[in-house]
Amino acid sequence: MNTKYGTTNLLNGAFKCDLDRGFYSTRETTQVVAPRYSHAAHRALIALRSASDNRPFHALMDRHYLMEVEMLRPGTIVPSPSTSSRDINDLYLELSKNVRNYFRVRLFFNP
Repeated sequence: MNTKYGTTNLLNGAFKCDLDRGFYSTRETTQVVAPRYSHAAHRALIALRSASDNRPFHALMDRHYLMEVEMLRPGTIVPSPSTSSRDINDLYLELSKNVRNYFRVRLFFNP
């Protein structure tokens, strides 16, 4: 079995998938393409950043972060740390159902 191109093929496939979805990685460009602002998208991005970077929820109240948000989009209301914590818990509860169902189907069809 030749695995010489396995990682390259995986990276190429992931990059193509990102491009198809409208996301651009640093592999081709350093520009980040962000979706239009919405309060829901902002909360989702905060949840993603908090979970993926292990950031504490109280970091949302950091004065420099609040200044940055105000500078980039004046008047934006940053959700409270408790709201962000609740968002992540809700996401976990709902997405865990998908994972459970995925494995149920896999076990059912692959005895």
